[in-house]
Amino acid sequence: MEEIKKYTCKCKSCNRKFDEEEFQITKDENKCILHCEKIDGWIKYQVDNDIPSIINDGGKYFWEIVLTQKMKKNDYNFSNVVFPYFYEEEIDELTHKTKESFNFFDKDEEYSFNKEVNFENAKFMSKVNFNKIIFEEKVNFTNAKFLTAINIAKAEFKKEVIFDRADFREEVIFNSTKFNSKLSFKEAIINKSFYLLQIDSAELELDFECIKLKNDVIFELYNVKIASISINGIENNANKILFNNVNIYKKLKIHYSNVNNIEFINLDLSKAKMDLVNVSLTKSIWSNVFMGEKLEDRFQYYANKDRRYLRDTFRQIKFALESQGNIIEANKFYALEMKEREKELSPKKDFFEWLVFKFHGLSSNHSQDWTLVLFWIMNINFFYSYLNTVSATLTLVFKILFSLILILVIGCMIVKIPEDDEKKRWLTTIPITMFCYFFYGYLVEKDWLLSEYSKNLNPFSIMRADEAINLGTLLYKITIAYLIYQLIVSIRQNTRRK
Repeated sequence: MEEIKKYTCKCKSCNRKFDEEEFQITKDENKCILHCEKIDGWIKYQVDNDIPSIINDGGKYFWEIVLTQKMKKNDYNFSNVVFPYFYEEEIDELTHKTKESFNFFDKDEEYSFNKEVNFENAKFMSKVNFNKIIFEEKVNFTNAKFLTAINIAKAEFKKEVIFDRADFREEVIFNSTKFNSKLSFKEAIINKSFYLLQIDSAELELDFECIKLKNDVIFELYNVKIASISINGIENNANKILFNNVNIYKKLKIHYSNVNNIEFINLDLSKAKMDLVNVSLTKSIWSNVFMGEKLEDRFQYYANKDRRYLRDTFRQIKFALESQGNIIEANKFYALEMKEREKELSPKKDFFEWLVFKFHGLSSNHSQDWTLVLFWIMNINFFYSYLNTVSATLTLVFKILFSLILILVIGCMIVKIPEDDEKKRWLTTIPITMFCYFFYGYLVEKDWLLSEYSKNLNPFSIMRADEAINLGTLLYKITIAYLIYQLIVSIRQNTRRK
């Protein structure tokens, strides 16, 4: 009796035995049906009356081996496996069940991997179908090659999913899929298009580190709600990067990347920390982007030690918003840019420039807060008018010392109030202004109607050729003139800059 010849797969981590029947399909003594190359002619047809029919379906045999020798044994290690094609799901109209076995699962089984799944170095020759499958543990696609489209719809990944160094030759689509952890594409290559659609996963962390977007790629996130997105050191030759109707709850990170072709449309960052370091954004589009409150705190939280990166980020966002005519939002980033420049300055090295920035910020929040300017105009004029009522030397000295102390106290109170806490600022500035008015009216009994006060409010009202102006009056007039100018600029900032 003739001995049946056996072959051994020499592919790494396999060593599987296979027979002559399988060899007739693989045509490779050293690789089994799982690891052999699936080339043209691998599935053989015969033609009868011009109608082709399959006579040797290597793909069907492949999936039978997967089911019987891998899945039934809970062996989910598919490293280096070459997948020929995936069955498309066919539903019986009467029973509403799949007609045939569906790739990894029998027709009556729940589509679920209950252990870690490994597709490292796997190759997918045709359209990938993981629709409606539940992955209970980590899924690893490191170094996988997808020669045609990958479309994953209504699946669920409960743990981390890794596509690091994966090569996507055609479009990539994740549609209505749930993620409970991290989705990583480190050093992946996207040759055609990438779509993340209809994703509502508050715990999903997207990581695109050092990915390559080839020429004319379309990269789109649409109707997505996720925890965070990290874009770091990407090679961007894409036609367009689009974030459309995206809500990021925790963090948006973009480092060392040229993303001038990015479009943010209906983007909600109201709760997210923002970490933007050494990025190019000047030609980006920001349309209906909701940034939320306390911008400065949320940007600084992840700021690089070199504050120039952060200031440059504010400058680029300001420039992009201005280019689109969104002046009001651009003004917010102009103020943040000025604050960062103020923090860069040192009173020891750049005293006068530091002093100008400090005064500019304290008086008007860098021309952004007209109410703050108005507060200073009113109260400084109260003190000047009070000093101007009595000329006796001792009384005047007392008034000057008392007024300086009071102004210093008020200034410290204002500085301690966060600039974006409008309610707390109003609750402080309004009572202080009322106190100054009653204090002034009580000490200057003849001016409850503020007649003298009004005369002093105009810095040019008493600049006549025959009238002497002392140093104190000159400083006052310069200060008031500057504050009035800042009041006008600050009001205009809410409508236009130029």
